[in-house]
Amino acid sequence: MNKSGMTRGSRSLSVQRNALESNEVIAGRNKAAFGKAFVVNFLSSPGSGKTSLLEAVIPVLKADGFKVAVIEGDVETDLDGKTIGVCSACTYEFYLDGTLNIPGNYDFVIDNPQIKTYDTDSSAVQDLALGDGVRLDAAMSSLLVLKEAKESGTPIKIVGDPLYYEPLAAAIDKKAPSDPQPAAERRPSQDSSSGAPCRAT
Repeated sequence: MNKSGMTRGSRSLSVQRNALESNEVIAGRNKAAFGKAFVVNFLSSPGSGKTSLLEAVIPVLKADGFKVAVIEGDVETDLDGKTIGVCSACTYEFYLDGTLNIPGNYDFVIDNPQIKTYDTDSSAVQDLALGDGVRLDAAMSSLLVLKEAKESGTPIKIVGDPLYYEPLAAAIDKKAPSDPQPAAERRPSQDSSSGAPCRAT
């Protein structure tokens, strides 16, 4: 071992350029543009609670005398403008056309989708299986349906995390005769569904 702490036969590598140099250049431009403003960046997956956090924090900051502004940046996806198959008049269609209004935190991250509706989302998945771009560029369904289709050999791939989760419940006729076997034993419990995109493989 020599004075520098390196063993004989080893070589040192001189770093000529900072790997994050381009990020630092952009950060410097942003800092100059914002001047003395204190800036916080929220970056996370859809549905993680960014908007809810902002809605809770902004009134507190304003009450303390701060001037607050929000700049929203849209995440571009490779599904923007693509033909996506969904069931007709269901939450997947409402999500894509931007009218979904259910409890929970979610962002509309697919811009200008060309929506093709089907009798069921399973029919959309089967059309997607014909090949990428043959009839569809993508389909949207619940994660459970997509996983079952994939496991049964349908040539699709699930793309990323679910875009939103929706609460589900079972309706029971109170006047119907009682069943000795509870519904929970007949079918595994599932209290929420998810809207997940998939592509052909």
